Amino acid sequence: MRIVIVARPDRRRANTAARYAMRWPRRACYALGAVAVLLGLVLAATRPAPTLLEAVLVAAGLLLLICPSLIVAVVRLRHRRSTASAAEYEIDDESLTVRRENAEPTTLRWETVERAAITPDDLLVVWPPGRTFLAVPIAPLSAEHRDELRDLLERRGLVRRARPDLWTTSEPDPR
Repeated sequence: MRIVIVARPDRRRANTAARYAMRWPRRACYALGAVAVLLGLVLAATRPAPTLLEAVLVAAGLLLLICPSLIVAVVRLRHRRSTASAAEYEIDDESLTVRRENAEPTTLRWETVERAAITPDDLLVVWPPGRTFLAVPIAPLSAEHRDELRDLLERRGLVRRARPDLWTTSEPDPR
């Protein structure tokens, strides 16, 4: 199997992949931030004289609510150079090779990849060692190539096999 994808520059790809890759930490920050703000406000409303504790709780909660946006901004800055130029992604049974203008080709062997995911936004997100992630657009692929890619990733143990008997919130079809 050999799949070649030529991708135009797209800064949104890094944002989308960052939001997907960090969805659980972002949700935890939002939940903890909301709880801290609410706790601080409830304590301030129920005590006769507000103390420093309430102000610290509200400030920490607001910081936690802002934190996910800051994380995505940092990731966007880290990936700005790599998403500013066109790229060619070559996927085969042994590796993923990335070729960019004015840069040496990068080859990731599947054995070194920690995990991978195919997002609903038509991205293949790959987590190589020592990096945050690599976002590969798969929108131009045919259904046959997508199936081959998914089979390859499942054989390598990089994605979980889809369970037809398990219903999740990501399935749009009701049972």
